[in-house]
Amino acid sequence: MSKYKKDFHTALLDIPHAAKTFLLSIIQYFEQDSTTIVHYTLTGGGELRLAVAPPAESSKTRKRNFATLYWQSRNRVVFTRLYLTPSELAQLDFHSASVPKRAAEPLLSEIRLSEIDLRDDSHKFVTVLEQSKRKMLAIF
Repeated sequence: MSKYKKDFHTALLDIPHAAKTFLLSIIQYFEQDSTTIVHYTLTGGGELRLAVAPPAESSKTRKRNFATLYWQSRNRVVFTRLYLTPSELAQLDFHSASVPKRAAEPLLSEIRLSEIDLRDDSHKFVTVLEQSKRKMLAIF
């Protein structure tokens, strides 16, 4: 297990059950998907990143994140950035997304998922992540 993955899983011990279950279900789902690279950083105290690698025939060479997620303890939300626009998220019934404040941010939206969202919409959010991945794959 990588140090970042270990640190991320250690950080999960101190977050609410709904958030932990949500993040672990995302990890489990995408670790079984051969087109997704699940990786971790120490950003925000431990961040889950979901990426795709370019297809072999692509001239691009580096993986690209289509989503980042972490528990934001101060606001008690899972803070997520995605490669979908806020209007695309609204079409998928996630209306609280906004454009990232940092102009250089490569991901196109930010959304904060409360503990209620995590319990009620976790399965629906996997669909959102899949849409974000498909959109990212289309740029290669």
